[in-house]
Amino acid sequence: MTKSFLYEKENLTALIIWWLVWMVLQWNMLLIANIPTTIAFTDCVVSFIILFACAWLILNNLRFYLPKKEKYWYVIVVCFVLSLTWSILSQ
Repeated sequence: MTKSFLYEKENLTALIIWWLVWMVLQWNMLLIANIPTTIAFTDCVVSFIILFACAWLILNNLRFYLPKKEKYWYVIVVCFVLSLTWSILSQ
């Protein structure tokens, strides 16, 4: 089992800042599109919580399962299914 990069404090801090920046950018884009503030904020938070959960699942999956060259299709399919799930749930 490999050690996750999230165990180091600097990496976790950078990741949290990165996610917050993207949340603010999405929130601003929704405000520019004349969506009410509360709806824009709720959409932004829910969308990023689902996206974070999908990214965490992929990260955790690859931490315990390192595929051989012929098994990369498994990783691609899992990522595709999770991105499709995120798109549907975000709607």
